Amino acid sequence: MEAVGLILIIIFIAVIQAIINKKLKKNKRKKINSKRNIEREKKKTKINYIENKQKGDEFEKFVGKYYEDLGYTVAYHGIDNGRKDHGIDIIAKKEKEIIFIQCKNWKKEGRKINLDKVKSFVGDTYTYIDKNPMFKDYEIKRILAITNPILNKQAYNYIKYNQNLIKYKIFKFES
Repeated sequence: MEAVGLILIIIFIAVIQAIINKKLKKNKRKKINSKRNIEREKKKTKINYIENKQKGDEFEKFVGKYYEDLGYTVAYHGIDNGRKDHGIDIIAKKEKEIIFIQCKNWKKEGRKINLDKVKSFVGDTYTYIDKNPMFKDYEIKRILAITNPILNKQAYNYIKYNQNLIKYKIFKFES
């Protein structure tokens, strides 16, 4: 009788070990699949970043060309400095006038430029002027160059009531 009880306990322990091993293997497979998914997402994100960067650069060149055709000397600040552009993509200069331009080539439905982005751009231009005092005597203009009406209501109203500070311009651009 004791032998039968001992055998049952051994069988019970073996079954429990088999269940635990099966769960461990399943979790290990999940981790491996999860790592693969993370790597795939990283690659997708990198590809999306590269594609978006190329589209953004094309739009910046398009906008820059527009201002060059109007007689401005254009510095492609965003293209030249990448993420270190401090929110200023283009600096267009003519005589004693300087235009700071931020370009947004956003096409995704539902994606909007909010008030914080607009105020941040304005603040970035003040910081740039403080760091480059030779522009303090220039007439300063700020343009938000966009491909479609992607301003949310607060951003739109801020620009509408602060035309002396910032304006927006919609460019017809196909990338």
